[in-house]
Amino acid sequence: MLRAPAVAQMFSDAATPSERTDRFERYIGLLGEAIQAGQRGDTRFLPGTLGLTRRNPMLDQLARPEVRQAIGSDALKMIESQLAVPGLVQDWTNTNPLASGLVAYDLEAPAKLMFPRPTPWRNMLPRIKGVGTVHRAKVISGISGTGTGGTTPVNPGITDSTQTTFVDLALLRGPKIGYAGYDQTAVFLVNSLSDSVFRDAYYQAQGYADLHELSQTALLYASMLSEERLAIYGRGTTANGYTGALAAPTITVTGVAAGTGQTPVAAGTYYVAVTADGGQLGANHESVPTAIAAVTTTSGQVIKIVVNTDSPGALGYNLYAGTVNALGSLYYQGRTGYNNGFITGTVNAAGVQPVATDTSAPAATPNYDGVMTNLAANGGYVARLNAVLNAATPGVEFEQAMGVLFDLVKADPEDLWMNGHDRKQLSDLARNSNSNNYRFQIQQDEFGHTLVGAIATGILNPFSPSGKILNIQVHPWFPQGNATINSWELPIPDTEVSQTVAFVNVQDYMGIDWAPIQLTDDTSSYWIGTLFHYAPLWSALIQGIQLV
Repeated sequence: MLRAPAVAQMFSDAATPSERTDRFERYIGLLGEAIQAGQRGDTRFLPGTLGLTRRNPMLDQLARPEVRQAIGSDALKMIESQLAVPGLVQDWTNTNPLASGLVAYDLEAPAKLMFPRPTPWRNMLPRIKGVGTVHRAKVISGISGTGTGGTTPVNPGITDSTQTTFVDLALLRGPKIGYAGYDQTAVFLVNSLSDSVFRDAYYQAQGYADLHELSQTALLYASMLSEERLAIYGRGTTANGYTGALAAPTITVTGVAAGTGQTPVAAGTYYVAVTADGGQLGANHESVPTAIAAVTTTSGQVIKIVVNTDSPGALGYNLYAGTVNALGSLYYQGRTGYNNGFITGTVNAAGVQPVATDTSAPAATPNYDGVMTNLAANGGYVARLNAVLNAATPGVEFEQAMGVLFDLVKADPEDLWMNGHDRKQLSDLARNSNSNNYRFQIQQDEFGHTLVGAIATGILNPFSPSGKILNIQVHPWFPQGNATINSWELPIPDTEVSQTVAFVNVQDYMGIDWAPIQLTDDTSSYWIGTLFHYAPLWSALIQGIQLV
């Protein structure tokens, strides 16, 4: 509150007490007039302003000559300095007197969970109860006449003198049939993820959201998404009986003229290394890098990387480059889904760096083999195209795979899974092909409507006894360049295999709320199991599809 000065201070230059009194009375009268001016509407809302505009009448009156003469110079300076203190007289706006504004906060509850969480394979595959530390199965893979498992046909024709040895006796019998078989084992592995909610955050969020509930929901989704990725391209160690680490490829690096749509790199000397891509399962899920290769580019060139020796089972290749010849100075420049890659434009000088040791199948964070990993090692048909899909006969690569599977084990697969970009390439080729290897289907309710584009939704299996159509499915987490042809069930009624791939869990999903030992509420998901591949020979893996 402004404290008025004493009369003697205000009129210190008055010659007599009587003069001080007269001048003070005149001052009081002028202040009264200023107050009355405000009451008359001098303080009002002005057009075009955001709030109440107040004009200080005291300052206006102090500007009048008779007021300034009555008060005197010293008292006038003191009053003006007091009235000019910031914050005493201001306009009311959305930024004053508070920068954040005196406004309501229109917050809509609850929080929106805007993250993708598709897990089609995890949702589709059965979950079987396991016990112990290892899941085992014994497989009879062939008998005489099947042509599988290395068995050969046996001629059943005999005569009265045909003899067959049973133990040590040669008897008049037809020839014995043969068998083939093998054991399957898969070590159960422990999986867990965790989350933590600070106690003060939990209490302060009350009335808006239950952070415990949000935390547990997110933890469950994260666990399911991790399991989905494991089902696609998890890779276990050989010590646990799984496929083992990806081998490093070998490369050649050159500078070449920039192609259509490619932006040249700056001319100079670069150092390049490549790792085999193991999929997006944690950071740098990849093989050890190749030896660093040097390349010098000139104006208008890009860096071309050719993989001379493919890494079996690799989902693609990660490209690293830098301007210093040291692994710790190379940075991620992208990936390629086949055996050629290009580094264009600005070469990243920061970001993800290659690992020095293998992380595709680390013993410290053990995984089991996913479908792609298992098929690369044991599938009935495995091919690496390192090329675009065939334009003359779209889909021929998949027909070839289906033919091999049928010849091998009489497989009649159900579907084809691939990356969205690869399905678009197949769809475009089918639409633009001059051959008649596709058909258009128009439903009755679609007449009179126009759709732009085409999607390949299925492919006929010419080797299927029933002429089955394989549904083409896009998997959101498939790395570009990879496709699987899957037999989820066997076309044999008494195999004792209900589904060819299954989760086998000693302990399925459980949530653990840990006892609080600090000001956080901690939760973990926990499960023990493996993904068991009963019949990989009935499925195929095609890799190295070049992106157009």
